[in-house]
Amino acid sequence: MRFALLIYSTEADRSNLSEQDVRQNLGEWFAYTEDLQKSGKMLAGDALMPVSTAHTVRIQAGQATVTDGPFAETKEQFGGFYIVEANSWE
Repeated sequence: MRFALLIYSTEADRSNLSEQDVRQNLGEWFAYTEDLQKSGKMLAGDALMPVSTAHTVRIQAGQATVTDGPFAETKEQFGGFYIVEANSWE
């Protein structure tokens, strides 16, 4: 069975981390990723860029328009994902 593991966080939480905390946090994610890869359960995964880099592309009458956003009205942002193959969610 395939599962999507979605990673959410708030920009405020990330901006309050010290350099050392950021390194530790990333190290934990890298170790988790490596464990999934070694177990053969990881099918895909990636991190997303910060919300501040979001753009929307619209094509109308053959013309492309690029605007900043969308900017969600939520506290948490979708930051990344894993797609894993496992027998159960446990």
